[in-house]
Amino acid sequence: IIYARRRDPSKRRNRAYIDYALSAALSFGLVECIGFIYAARSESWPKFLLTLVERLVIGQIGHLSYAALTALRAIRRDYYGDKLSWWGVVGPAVLFHGTSNFLALSGSALEGNVGWIHPNDVRIVVPGLGKLTGLVAAAGGLVRREWKDIENRDQASRTSEDSGAKK
Repeated sequence: IIYARRRDPSKRRNRAYIDYALSAALSFGLVECIGFIYAARSESWPKFLLTLVERLVIGQIGHLSYAALTALRAIRRDYYGDKLSWWGVVGPAVLFHGTSNFLALSGSALEGNVGWIHPNDVRIVVPGLGKLTGLVAAAGGLVRREWKDIENRDQASRTSEDSGAKK
C-alpha cells in the first residue's frame, strides 16, 4: 500500500491497493504454508491433511481477508477522505490476526506446549478450527461491508458526474 501511494498520481487508481495487499498476503501465506507443510511432512496422513486444510484454506483465506480489509480501509482514507488514523486502517486486521494467533497458541498451550505444537486432542482441535473459521468469516463480512461502501461511493460519484454533465 505504501508503494501504491508513492506511485505517479496520474496513474493511480483507487483499487490498486487491493492488488498489492492481496499479492503480499498470498506471498506471505505461501511462505508460511510451505513452512508448516514441511514441518508436518513426517506426521500421520490425517494430521498432515489437517495441516493442509488449516494452512491452505483457513490460513490463506484469513490472510487474504485481513489484507483486503486493510487495503479497503486505506482506500477509504486516501481516496475518499475518511478521517482514519494509521491504526484505524490496520487495527481491525491486526486484531483479527492477533486473535487468530492467540487461539492457535492457546490450543497448543492447553496441551502443555510452549509455542506452536499442533494439538492432538480432538476436544481442542475441533472447537479451535470452528473459532478460527468464525474469525475468518467475520473478517470476510467486514471486507464485504467495506467493499459495498466503496462501491456505493463510486456509484454516487458516477451519478453526480452524470447529472453535472447533463446540465
